[in-house]
Amino acid sequence: MVISRLGRIEDKFFNLIPKALAFKPIDDIKDFVYSYVLDEKEVNIEVLRENVRTYQEMELTLESVKKRISKLELIENAHDEIIDYMQKDRMYEFFITQSDLDITKEKINSTKEEIKTEKYRLQQLEKELKSLVDEKNDKQEMETALRLELKQNNEFLALEEQKKELERLKEEETEVLDEKKELKKSVAKQCLLRISC
Repeated sequence: MVISRLGRIEDKFFNLIPKALAFKPIDDIKDFVYSYVLDEKEVNIEVLRENVRTYQEMELTLESVKKRISKLELIENAHDEIIDYMQKDRMYEFFITQSDLDITKEKINSTKEEIKTEKYRLQQLEKELKSLVDEKNDKQEMETALRLELKQNNEFLALEEQKKELERLKEEETEVLDEKKELKKSVAKQCLLRISC
């Protein structure tokens, strides 16, 4: 009953009551703490040594883990750099592909414009050609009509006959001149032979 009324009290409380009744002035704090505050415990050297060994092993493990963490951080940094370079490469490839596409589009547009211009020129040339053909046909028709008229004209026919005769006489003259030259050469050759003899 008394214990429950005083609240939660540890068992050592009752061991300390006789010591408290015989309380003396505190001359040495350390001695007071060891005598009245702390429990008396035996020091287990083996456990302490085991704790020191465990502590040293933990330190070695911690050092090893730190080294591994450092290596992992280097690997992570290298991985991040590689990812960054890969992203940059993809970005550059995209830019290059986009640039090639833009150049190709410009070439296509330019070629379309050239085709349009050439089609217009072709149409103009076809118009000119048609005009020339029509003009040629008209002139041929005129020539045919004139020839028909001239064939029916006696003076024209006589003139054509005279032209033909003139051509024939020219040809004969040329033949006579050629024969004359050959005759002169032959005479000259005969004279030279007689002189040398």
